[in-house]
Amino acid sequence: METSNIDLNHPIYQNGVFSRFLEKAQDVHTRAIDIGAHVDELQINTSDDTSTVILERNGEPTRLFDVDPIANGQIAETLKMPVRRFQQLKSEHPKLFDDFVQTHWQNSGDKKVLLRGLDTPPGRNSNPTLRAYKSDRYKVFDNLDLLSYAMPVIQDMEATAQWRVASADITETKMYLRMRSERITGEPAVGDLMALGIGFTNSEVGMGAVGVYQMFYTLACLNGMQSENRQNFQHLGKSIFEGDDAERYLSRETKAHNARGLGLTFRDVLSGYASRESFDEMLEKMSGAHGDIIEGEFSEVIDRFVSRENDILKRKRAEKDYMLGRAETAALFTGLTRTMDQPGYAGKPVSRAALINATTAVAHTVDPDRVDEWQKRGNDLLNISPAQWEKIAVAA
Repeated sequence: METSNIDLNHPIYQNGVFSRFLEKAQDVHTRAIDIGAHVDELQINTSDDTSTVILERNGEPTRLFDVDPIANGQIAETLKMPVRRFQQLKSEHPKLFDDFVQTHWQNSGDKKVLLRGLDTPPGRNSNPTLRAYKSDRYKVFDNLDLLSYAMPVIQDMEATAQWRVASADITETKMYLRMRSERITGEPAVGDLMALGIGFTNSEVGMGAVGVYQMFYTLACLNGMQSENRQNFQHLGKSIFEGDDAERYLSRETKAHNARGLGLTFRDVLSGYASRESFDEMLEKMSGAHGDIIEGEFSEVIDRFVSRENDILKRKRAEKDYMLGRAETAALFTGLTRTMDQPGYAGKPVSRAALINATTAVAHTVDPDRVDEWQKRGNDLLNISPAQWEKIAVAA
């Protein structure tokens, strides 16, 4: 996928954040290796807690891929084995582990998979990495594909929106790009200046959909809240084995062609979310939230909110790491304290709008892969039901 339609001289990119982000996306794109394989063509060998997948075909050079933790977990899923038990077997009994995986592969009939590899960086003497092990129907739509469709739309809105990069991250699992408008702004309460935002997310390793969503930023602190206006596009298409068998080696041209339909739909949704009308609707909601007063001291307010959030997480059977503990409680308290000193909040009682802002402030303190979690919590508070709101607002 070419990026010639991204004008790096455009004012959007002048703070350097996007340039570094784009360089990382281009590096991964350049080193990507995507191969369709029948599982009975695969072998596995484990040594020193590292598994190597071996692809052998008649008349072709043998290919070796060192399996990273993400692909390791995906192989475990295909074998219907809990990841922790799978990893334990690999660490403690590597020969038994290899035999277990190999037997499953040899008995899988005509099952086909997509191996998503990453070539070794220049200067390193090691095998390429197997970064994902996916179904043969996995639709390749990579970070560079997303940017090549999204950024021209963003660039063309300079007169109406004047988008600027708020944050940009590429982690082992996902890509995140968030932008803030400098023209589409408004105040839900006097002094509380907010701006429209837009966000993009993707995973090249099957850990999430291609996503575009609407955001709202409080400009005094640059806290971002994600709205319910969100569209996800699954990485799902036709089998890479349909038609010409040469598709087993996905060329850049093939991947770009397959991504085109999704890219055009993605672009249309983006244009709809970047509108003044939807921003004004949110301002009206936030104006109402400024009038919803919460009883009690700061610490009491935070404790009631944390208690409610943990009750929700327990019902969802969330992993222990996602429960809110002392660190999150302290971050919420700090966020609320700082919010109450900001324009639009200073000198007023604690409101639902203040708690929303305190919640989204926590996103500044967490790993990139958990920012969404806190930005969405702000929107959940904005749209909370009266019965649930009373549990937070009213002191016991």
